[in-house]
Amino acid sequence: MLESRVIPKLKNRGEMLGFLSTSLVFVYLLLALGVYFYAPLQALRWMDTPFVGAFVEHTMMFNDIHAAGGDAWVLKTQGFGLGDQLLQIDGQPVPDAAAMQRVLSQHKPGDEVFLGVRTSDGQLQAVLVTLQTFPLADRIAFFYLPYFLGLVYLISGLWVFLVRRYSVDGRAFSVTAASIAIFLGGLFDLYTTHTFTVLWSAAVPTIGAGLLTLGLYFPAETLWVRHRPWVRWLGYVVAALLFLNTYPTLFNAARPLLYVQAWQASYVFSGLCVLFFLLMMVYQRNGAESPIAREQARLSLLGATVALLPLAAWGIGAVIFNWRFSPYLLLLLAIFPASMVYNILRYRFFSLDVVLSRVALYTLLSVLAVAGYALLVSGLSLIV
Repeated sequence: MLESRVIPKLKNRGEMLGFLSTSLVFVYLLLALGVYFYAPLQALRWMDTPFVGAFVEHTMMFNDIHAAGGDAWVLKTQGFGLGDQLLQIDGQPVPDAAAMQRVLSQHKPGDEVFLGVRTSDGQLQAVLVTLQTFPLADRIAFFYLPYFLGLVYLISGLWVFLVRRYSVDGRAFSVTAASIAIFLGGLFDLYTTHTFTVLWSAAVPTIGAGLLTLGLYFPAETLWVRHRPWVRWLGYVVAALLFLNTYPTLFNAARPLLYVQAWQASYVFSGLCVLFFLLMMVYQRNGAESPIAREQARLSLLGATVALLPLAAWGIGAVIFNWRFSPYLLLLLAIFPASMVYNILRYRFFSLDVVLSRVALYTLLSVLAVAGYALLVSGLSLIV
């Protein structure tokens, strides 16, 4: 009796697939929760160690990220970036982030150390740098801002999952929200401690997969999709293939930059899926039979355009024009979950209209407050 209550009786293939989908989304949300529990512990521990003057990715390659505010980072002023690889600190090999942190924990800000670097042209250099404290403005820009924006997505995804977990659009939004949460919450780890690199690499194309499915089923299922239910899985199949292509490149010591090309393919896929979602909202806005569906599509189109289009443009532009990433590009992202949660739940629970509108308002005010504080800190750092 207890078992039948916990695991519902499934009458047909559709119900079995629905139960399997719901279970997988639940597990994915648990993984995202794990990231949000562990990431701050990792980040604070990393911030307690001296900073060498550049971010180092999982193959110990410096990336092209620069200071968000205040003084330029030491290694960036010396011209080091993507293509240069950190090998040693004061003669001690640092093959990974854990070894690097162990060596740096023996020093304090202001100490001078020699870095052994292999440059992009294959030359070995010994570089003298003065260790520094990771600046407050950069802590806000690269950790606190993405983390709390991602938390908004994670809460939104959990909320929709609790209410609409048995619907395709509800699960698709939860997957999208959890993926964006992992993307944001794991961003600082990607640059520093590399604990969630594999999960982060899987989340990037899954953002696109979730949006593709959401565009097909929200606010109303199109007739074409109704007769082809397999289409809902198409985006996830592509995302899985992209991840399978990425995984062998992540820790390839012989070709330490190979993962960049694999990531770029995921960026382009998710960027194109954002454009697809926007086009589907335009289609639903003009072609949906229900006035409610047309209104939902209109609000979703507005929220997604403002929140996601700039990030999608960067994802494609980073591949074509080598655009540099700025964490302040993420500020507008808070608008999307607020608009989607309001749309998905609004016509199910009319009594939630006032609550959801206030949640959207408070979310916007929180984003403006964080942005103002970040700009203030950046300005003060320039003065001081």
